[in-house]
Amino acid sequence: MFRQLLPAVVCVALLVTGCEKKEEATPPPVRRVVGPTAQTPAGVTLLPGEQFVFITTRPLTVGQYMDYLEGTGQDVPVQWQDVLPGSPEAGRPVVGLSRKEAKRCAVWHMKRLPTPEEWTRAAETVRPRPYPWTEDGASVSPSAEVFLVQAYRPGSPEEQKARQEKEGLAGALLTEAVAEVQARAAELHDRIAAERTRRQLAWQEFKPAFFATVDRRRALAQERGLRAGRAEALAIVTDLAARKGGLARRIATTDMDAGQIDAEVADYGRLLAEVRANAQKARERLQAGLDTAQQAVVELSKAYEQWGASRVGLGLSEVEAMVEEAAAPPGTIALAATAGLRLDAAARRLEQMAGTGALPDMQALRAHAAQDEEQSGQLPPDESPARMAELREKMAVFGQSIGREFLQEAEVFADLEKLIELRARKEAAEAGLQYIRDALPPQTATGGGAAGA
Repeated sequence: MFRQLLPAVVCVALLVTGCEKKEEATPPPVRRVVGPTAQTPAGVTLLPGEQFVFITTRPLTVGQYMDYLEGTGQDVPVQWQDVLPGSPEAGRPVVGLSRKEAKRCAVWHMKRLPTPEEWTRAAETVRPRPYPWTEDGASVSPSAEVFLVQAYRPGSPEEQKARQEKEGLAGALLTEAVAEVQARAAELHDRIAAERTRRQLAWQEFKPAFFATVDRRRALAQERGLRAGRAEALAIVTDLAARKGGLARRIATTDMDAGQIDAEVADYGRLLAEVRANAQKARERLQAGLDTAQQAVVELSKAYEQWGASRVGLGLSEVEAMVEEAAAPPGTIALAATAGLRLDAAARRLEQMAGTGALPDMQALRAHAAQDEEQSGQLPPDESPARMAELREKMAVFGQSIGREFLQEAEVFADLEKLIELRARKEAAEAGLQYIRDALPPQTATGGGAAGA
């Protein structure tokens, strides 16, 4: 019975205790924050928090790292084997450590690596500001004048080597006050900020609105489709070349009569004609858009002049370059979407013909060609002068027909490459034209009527 009542008694006690605490209404403890006037040991930086966190202002030296290596029984790297304890080289910062190795070294010295937040807090001192040492970058703290930094002196490798041979390692180093380094850093920071501001003013009216409408994931997916289409087209052309080479070798190395040769050549010709027809269709589709592309460029120029180049201070050529750069993903997508280079119909036809036996197996053809090459391409013994003369005549006819077909095919694909480039420029110009139209002020877009009003 007592065990059953025990939870209830405890709950009541807790509730009563909570009421008593609430009635007292004691204020919460105030969290102390370290101010800029807090007394700090020399060589450390204080961070606000529940307890003090000390970050050393001196980096880990070569001597300290060597102590860690010797204390853990590890080998000293060859570049530090000649460093003596207490020498200037032993007091230089250690470099080339991985984060894991630096963490182990810090733990061995009974310390730890600072977190990113602690690094940031130590660099910004009391509150965030653009320069770690001051608010405006013009002045430096008094303690900064005391510390010195070392960097390699400027000059050619030959000059540095000569100084180092004459004066030792100290001759290759330049010792400067931190204030001088900070002044140069502030000047560089200002130049970078000014350049960034100039570029932002030049791009802010073009870039954000345009890229807001671009679907990057879809563009990447279609780009992968483009690459697959090119690979497929290359495979088809490779098969055509293997088909041609296989025919030539079989005519030269087998006893085929004229009818068989004509049938093989006609079969190959039909396949090649189908591929060429698909390429011709793609060329016609692209040719239909050339006039539109040229007209879009003209309208782009007119619209830009109406909009007013003085608003941004850029020339028309720079605007066209920006538009083309921005529209590059859609332009390359057009290669797969509208250029017809995938040749799906030809690929399916090739598989159908190979499956029905109308075409020999491509792997068998390649194996046969490789076997011929291993035999140094020697023809079988001549049976008779008449047979050889007939063979030469058939090879000449076959070579001429195949050569003409491949020349025509090469011309078609060369035209396709040119039209593909024009198509990409057309899409870029249309995209830029549409954007500038959207950006036109109402009075400019309405023309003279708005101006008269």
